[in-house]
Amino acid sequence: MTYKSSLQLFFHPSAFRTPSQNGETSRPNRPIGLTYTGTTQPLPTTIRFFLQLLRASLHALPQSTTKVSSLLHFVSSGWTTALNIAEAERRLSIEGLTDTRIVSDERLSIAYLILLPKTRTKVRISFDILAAIGEGLALSESVEVDVRVVYGEAVNENKLREVLKGTVGAGAGGVEGWEGAVRELKGMLSSQAARVVKR
Repeated sequence: MTYKSSLQLFFHPSAFRTPSQNGETSRPNRPIGLTYTGTTQPLPTTIRFFLQLLRASLHALPQSTTKVSSLLHFVSSGWTTALNIAEAERRLSIEGLTDTRIVSDERLSIAYLILLPKTRTKVRISFDILAAIGEGLALSESVEVDVRVVYGEAVNENKLREVLKGTVGAGAGGVEGWEGAVRELKGMLSSQAARVVKR
């Protein structure tokens, strides 16, 4: 079964729970696989993170008590989430330098770096995505944001963090509006840098 021309799911329908099944019938799991079939190579870190998360969840799935419809919904919604976050990351990278890394099995960090040459300052804006599989095969994700000065002129990190949270929190699940948020912070930091230079 192929989803959005970039993901292929292999499974044995007979291993899963059927509508006519009465009670719980324990059966061994059958092989199941999830393969990326898209044309983007090498695989972007964000896509690789969600692919690994979905695969691990599928292999741990008790197939005999899971409906095929639940399986398909889990894969499709999980992949949609992956594509949405990858798109948010792409738009962010248009604004400037980004750095994406897998922190753990359930945590992905996407950082945006602001460089202020006039004050020799580097500021790191982080968007950390925490993904978890909940009851009923529901994939939930939350976004934690942070602002840190890597080096250079001191800035009010708490104020910038609140601005960032306010902007990002208004988007769907904290995934939309990243590029607008960093644009706003860049403007604030550039204004501050200009005032410092004039001293």
